[in-house]
Amino acid sequence: MPSPCHQRQSVAATSLDALPVEILIDILQCVNIESLDAISKTSRRLNKIIEANWTVILRPVITREMAPVSSFMLVLGACSSKAVQETRTPPPVHGSNQPDDQPFPDDESDNESIGDADDDLSDDDVDEDGDDASTGTLGSIDDVLSIEATSSTYSVDGHSRDTLPDQWATGLLYADIMHACRTVKRWEQEFHRHRFACPHYRRTLQQHELRRLRHGLYAWWRYSYYFHDTSAFVGDENQNVDSPAVRMSFVRQFSTSQLHEIRDMWETIKSAVGREVCPSVSAVRQQSGNVLSWVEAARVGWGDVKENRQVLRTIMKLQPEEILFLLVNRHRFATKASIIQFARLKNPWIEDSVETFSDAIQWALWERERQLVAEYGQRALHRRWYFPRMGFFPRPWGGIADYKRPETEQLRGVYSRDTGAGTRYWIDDHGGPWRYMSMLVPRGRLIVSGTTWVS
Repeated sequence: MPSPCHQRQSVAATSLDALPVEILIDILQCVNIESLDAISKTSRRLNKIIEANWTVILRPVITREMAPVSSFMLVLGACSSKAVQETRTPPPVHGSNQPDDQPFPDDESDNESIGDADDDLSDDDVDEDGDDASTGTLGSIDDVLSIEATSSTYSVDGHSRDTLPDQWATGLLYADIMHACRTVKRWEQEFHRHRFACPHYRRTLQQHELRRLRHGLYAWWRYSYYFHDTSAFVGDENQNVDSPAVRMSFVRQFSTSQLHEIRDMWETIKSAVGREVCPSVSAVRQQSGNVLSWVEAARVGWGDVKENRQVLRTIMKLQPEEILFLLVNRHRFATKASIIQFARLKNPWIEDSVETFSDAIQWALWERERQLVAEYGQRALHRRWYFPRMGFFPRPWGGIADYKRPETEQLRGVYSRDTGAGTRYWIDDHGGPWRYMSMLVPRGRLIVSGTTWVS
């Protein structure tokens, strides 16, 4: 019978910490991000091995779990410590033309899609197929799928480019990469709760839906860094990041399918912030069954509907990891003053303007709609041709999640080939390209009327 001492030695010999370095590296390449992060904290030896060989270990892990990795690398290049110390340049625009000299108009009105009939149907209504010559609608999905590509072939963030080169980690730091990976994974966990808020529709996202979510997060991350973080461009007099033309050139690099997925991600998170972090006074009263008076609800709520909209669009200028911190740790902020302090600490220029991501996405989609009308007539706005808008949000389908109707899901392939389109379609019926000249970026606000707070 072996002695207790031999038993302890046998257990130690088979533990993970006792394995050779070469075998440990092979094993660590097969685990996920969460496990790799936990393993690095179990012992000093494992932590040193991971930090010494992280470029080899993280390469297959990131390829598996951070796809699309090409977009992820753009995020790391923008937000890494090395990029913070360098002079910023405008975001790279793939597959799009140079922006026009005239700034693109923006709109403070509610986002409304034109001529979309899909919202006239309830989730349980059935759309009968038919061919109406008077309205120009189509009777078959084959007519939709036969649309020729109107721009360059879809290649941005495609699977063919979803690999990391050998020297992928040049100029990057291990701590920055792990921080970005942790943020993405935590967003994957939190997004389910906000996207499927109704228990009747609650489910988890599938792998291909998680990929769409990550791509939306990467797009938001880059946009927030380039256009919402004013400190990133302090001292750079050659670039006007507030120009609508520059912002539009960024969002045009995405296809229509991607824009709908990005918009789904963005509206989900913005509605969650408006519901859990800074709700309006009327929303607080409604949640209380109208038991609270306006004065009592104002202690928790952030102004009326108009003021709350401006506050929400100001808060949404924070970086994705900071918005995530507010949603996860809302219980730590006992008062509105503490949230204001947090926002001003993270972005001292946060009240100089409101977020512009919502408008940039909406204007890009409007441009694509005008392009369809110009090429195919009014029938292009029929529900079989175009994605349904995000009215009555959130719905349990559409955007990142698979659409309810198979024919609508097939539109992803049709509208994945218009990357860069829309640069020559100005929306004259909403004010024209000069409407926005007098107010490039509206002012933001965190203090609402009736709120007494000393900074």
